[in-house]
Amino acid sequence: MEFVWIIYWLFLLLSFIFSIFITWKYRRKTGIIQLLLTIVIPIWALCLTVATNWEGSGTNEFMHIFELAINGSISAIGIMFGYLVLIGFFIYHIFLLVTLREK
Repeated sequence: MEFVWIIYWLFLLLSFIFSIFITWKYRRKTGIIQLLLTIVIPIWALCLTVATNWEGSGTNEFMHIFELAINGSISAIGIMFGYLVLIGFFIYHIFLLVTLREK
């Protein structure tokens, strides 16, 4: 299970660094959006899991948010959508970096 957390925090760290680099070097507004999402989404997820009595439920944070989304929680659906958008921006910026370096 620690492997999942290592990947999660590594992704957030790389996303944070990558968004600063894209914003600074290429002056892209998508870098600012990715930077804001990298900060806001994990804080929002933490606040949701604490507010819904996640502790002692026997599941991890991701499963708890997934269960809340299945039950219709708008916040949980928003968090999952935010993570998907963050992954999309991350992949977009990788392709952008590769194409701009070739020129």
